[in-house]
Amino acid sequence: MTGREFLDLVLAELGRPGKTAAVGRPMQRLIGLFNPTVRALGETWYQRDRPFVSDTSKFTATFGPFAATPHTDAIAATLDWYRAAPTP
Repeated sequence: MTGREFLDLVLAELGRPGKTAAVGRPMQRLIGLFNPTVRALGETWYQRDRPFVSDTSKFTATFGPFAATPHTDAIAATLDWYRAAPTP
């Protein structure tokens, strides 16, 4: 699942349209000249420029089998928690 697909699921759960835009590496570097938070994201670019593959074999060997929560269920539960959480 891509980041955009995940964001589409979140927006669908929120029930509102959203607008997204991608920032390429050169633009991120340019923005990073003025924004230290964006500059620090450069160190994690590798997490966004290729597929991310995870392996649960060690986790399963240690803790036993488990049922993965579907993305839509996890997003709904997370948004419900945020809606119920008191704001400062």
